Amino acid sequence: MQTIELRVWTRNGMHGHQEALRLLYNQACGVNNGQYFQPMLFTGKLDKNGKKIFCGDILKIHTGNYPLYWRVEYSNIHSGFVMMWVRDKKQKEPTIDTNIKSDIVEVVGNIFENHEMIKQ
Repeated sequence: MQTIELRVWTRNGMHGHQEALRLLYNQACGVNNGQYFQPMLFTGKLDKNGKKIFCGDILKIHTGNYPLYWRVEYSNIHSGFVMMWVRDKKQKEPTIDTNIKSDIVEVVGNIFENHEMIKQ
């Protein structure tokens, strides 16, 4: 059974599991005072260096001579976590991979702190 683990992004930066739970609880109780936050759920997978992979992380995969950068998202259609990559600005639909292979991916950032890595 997978343990549920969260982290949360706020305007003040990234925070761990306890702060994520506090913010979610306050929001459910209606006392978060309009504070912006974005919860990020642990996928249950580790990258090739043993680092936990969360929804919202940016992964680097080396294929051939150059690295590819993917973002991790939850997909309702696939009922699970997927890696999404948009090849270029002309491509309307992202390329989706439902198989996050821990032995070849490396967490290199997240969409909040390193959004320039995935800009199209």
